[in-house]
Amino acid sequence: MTKNMYNFLRQLQSQGMEGATAEKIAFETYHEQSLPLFDEEDYCDQLISRDLDLESAADIARKTAKALSRDPLERAEIRLKPLDPVHRNSYEVGEREHLVWKAINKEHIGAYLEAVDQYSIKTRALSDKAVRLLKMLFRMADFRTGRLEPTIETISNKVGYARATVVRLLTQLKEQGFLRWIRRSIKIKKEGERPRRRQTSNAYGFLSPASWPEIAKQAFLRVMQRRQI
Repeated sequence: MTKNMYNFLRQLQSQGMEGATAEKIAFETYHEQSLPLFDEEDYCDQLISRDLDLESAADIARKTAKALSRDPLERAEIRLKPLDPVHRNSYEVGEREHLVWKAINKEHIGAYLEAVDQYSIKTRALSDKAVRLLKMLFRMADFRTGRLEPTIETISNKVGYARATVVRLLTQLKEQGFLRWIRRSIKIKKEGERPRRRQTSNAYGFLSPASWPEIAKQAFLRVMQRRQI
């Protein structure tokens, strides 16, 4: 068993694949490495000897050589999950939360949510589900610090929407200027290995009405004025 084949086998097993099945896939994927190298010119000559014109034979031989030069995993159409997947622009936990976590004035939450409701009704830019999700996030936040770091699964369970729906609604709230977040990762160290990184939950923060779309901003100001009378 080659080193590459062994590493591939271990990776399959680490992702829950049964031993015998993992061994079979690893062998079938990597045994081709021991085959003779592909000779593009010789293959082209073989095609010509079968009455194929020179241009077509050369094109087929070139494409065949290119396909065989790909990684065995790619040829087998196998896509492994990264062992430690980390999104781009992810920051160390504790590094940038201060940019999104701000104390929340409990006296303003009612006006905040009423203005968001009005914006949703007037523009249809926010769905009812997105508004409900925003309200749920307020319930999950620490008002004193603004701390809000639930996983997608936690949000999904709390609000009762599928994971894909939660991701879509969060993006909608972000694009409309009501929510922001930073991606975060943490270092993990396994014995005898260099430290690696693992994705963890995002840090979410509510944007100030001052940065909202104009319609929503004006709605918030009207609600605040009415409540102060």
